[in-house]
Amino acid sequence: MDKIDVVMLTRNSVRQFKDPSMFETVLESIFENIPVNRLIIIDGYSTDETLNIVRQYTSHITQDKRGRAKGREIGIKMVKTGWFAFIDSDVIVGSNWFEKMKESIEPSVGAVHGLIIPDKYWMNFYRSMAFLRRLNLEDYLFRYHQRIGMCMAILIRTDLVKDITIPQDLHVREDQYIREWIEKKNFCYVVNHKAKCLNQSRKHRSYKIKGLHDGIISRRYGYLSEKKVVLNALSAFPKALFSFLYSRDYVSARRHVEWNLYWLKGYYYEKYRNS
Repeated sequence: MDKIDVVMLTRNSVRQFKDPSMFETVLESIFENIPVNRLIIIDGYSTDETLNIVRQYTSHITQDKRGRAKGREIGIKMVKTGWFAFIDSDVIVGSNWFEKMKESIEPSVGAVHGLIIPDKYWMNFYRSMAFLRRLNLEDYLFRYHQRIGMCMAILIRTDLVKDITIPQDLHVREDQYIREWIEKKNFCYVVNHKAKCLNQSRKHRSYKIKGLHDGIISRRYGYLSEKKVVLNALSAFPKALFSFLYSRDYVSARRHVEWNLYWLKGYYYEKYRNS
């Protein structure tokens, strides 16, 4: 595996950062740490400087406004290498990421995800939860990553997903669908704890809206049981309190509560909307 195609979804990716130059840092980290065959951009009709910047790095740009699920599907169909990477537009790829990721590739492996170090809005919450479980931060994140499907910084065996059709209503959790697709073909989804990436802070990000969508999709596709969603919402309050007492970070603690409450709201909205 000499070079790979890299697929990135963008939509006003410059505007999402407090520092407008951060998006260029993201792109530079890709070329510094991955042997790129082609950088494939699926853009959701950005109105900021995103397209002007990506044109300095690639000519392989397609625009589509049908959402993340369709964007990932289009990107996969454009891939020409045996393995490819999805890298999110707010992720800075860590040093020697590709070389470290290759260590996890075996005949039975269909996808390898790196370890995502959270942004400052979540960092203190995760640190407090790791302390509560008597784990260091990276061990806690590794266990968390193993439980869910993510495509923030991932290597995927191309032939396993070339025929994938992702439901268009998956505006979130489309990465979980991709993981399950790979596992249904009897290949493993693994997490490499050595290959680290930094999830950079966004300027505007509504965890209420994200939680609502997570709840709707969890109910619609059975990703979480009703019992688990309710328990997560109830446990969010003591977890947030502990996190605040541990870190004195009110914003991180509040976001955890908001996310889980709106997840619960979305779940019951989907359950009863046709009643």
